[in-house]
Amino acid sequence: MLRLAFRFEIRRGRYNIFGIGTVRSPDQKNTAVTLLLGRRQTVIDPLPACPVPSERIDLRLRLAPGYRHPSWLLAQPDGMVIKGILKHQEGIWKAMIGLDAGRGTYQMEILVHGLNGPEIAALFPLYVGTAKPGLPVIKLRPAPNRYPTPKEAEKALIDLIDSVRSRHNLPKLIVCETLNSVARRHSLDLLNRRHAVHRTSSGSLHDRLKNTNIPFIRALENVSLSTSPETAHERFLESPSHRINILDPNTTHLGIGIAMERSLQEDILSVCEVFIEKTPPADLANIKKQLFTMINQTRKNRGRFALGLDTQLSRYALESARRLSANPTRLDPQKESLRLVEDIENSNLTVTGTRVHMLRTANPKRALTIPALLDENVNRIGIGIAKADNTHKPPELWISLIFAGR
Repeated sequence: MLRLAFRFEIRRGRYNIFGIGTVRSPDQKNTAVTLLLGRRQTVIDPLPACPVPSERIDLRLRLAPGYRHPSWLLAQPDGMVIKGILKHQEGIWKAMIGLDAGRGTYQMEILVHGLNGPEIAALFPLYVGTAKPGLPVIKLRPAPNRYPTPKEAEKALIDLIDSVRSRHNLPKLIVCETLNSVARRHSLDLLNRRHAVHRTSSGSLHDRLKNTNIPFIRALENVSLSTSPETAHERFLESPSHRINILDPNTTHLGIGIAMERSLQEDILSVCEVFIEKTPPADLANIKKQLFTMINQTRKNRGRFALGLDTQLSRYALESARRLSANPTRLDPQKESLRLVEDIENSNLTVTGTRVHMLRTANPKRALTIPALLDENVNRIGIGIAKADNTHKPPELWISLIFAGR
């Protein structure tokens, strides 16, 4: 029986490590066997458990076959999350990470991409300037709340999301029934599979949203198998990659789907949260459209072919423009440009010769003077625009332009 179970799970391709434990009964007539199956996506070089404040830790790791595009996320003691990518050098993925939010417990997470989409490869604390607990911390929780129907469980989860966003001075999200339907179908699929993943036979989240006719520029997703909405929410907040989705300041709409399997002792819940950011305000969308038209008209006047507006590059450009808008005194546009090039080079985008330009201006026509605009080796462009300063007259914009070949 054990051999059949082992063969079945191995053939599913979900696990790559295992352990076996055996114990004989006191009368020596029977043997109890425990088989543990696990999945190891990465091997991480040792890190200091108790680094000092402001120290830069040297993160190095190796990926298991079938995994790619590792990134790191760090939840700081104040609850804010920062993130970055790792660079591949001589067979090792590397990143230098600063611990700049003072003393306290940080939560480090490593995210990798596999066949089923993004996965958490590691999640562990860093005790910065504080002592590591001498004993394991065990959280005592009351029995999970049980809800008569999935819809009542969904309502409880929406209330939890509203509450945590309110504590961080973020607006409530608009609950969208169309997004609820997308989330419910995926949660039912995950419950049937007994496996919380982002990509299934129905595709990725973006694939599942294609037929909704909801215009959006970004979509985020949290999934979990749990025993209650409260437990799922708590685990999401403990994970930097899930926490950053719940507290994203730019998302506008929410969809919640819960599939439930009842039992006498406790329920099994499959939870799916979908967050989207709808298309930008009409004024910024019009500026982007006009700027794209002017850029191609300028190229045409100089005998160059038209550039294609790349959706993925535009997402990178928009995120960069927003970072500059939110941190005008802390971020250097030149360093932000270098960071953006690195992010794109280490992504799964099949582009070459990436060039990035940032400018802060009240006149978008200034972008027409950028030399890369006339480069004959680029055929794609990404455009991101964010408001820079509402008090400036006339209002200024951060414009991020990404030129690349494909």
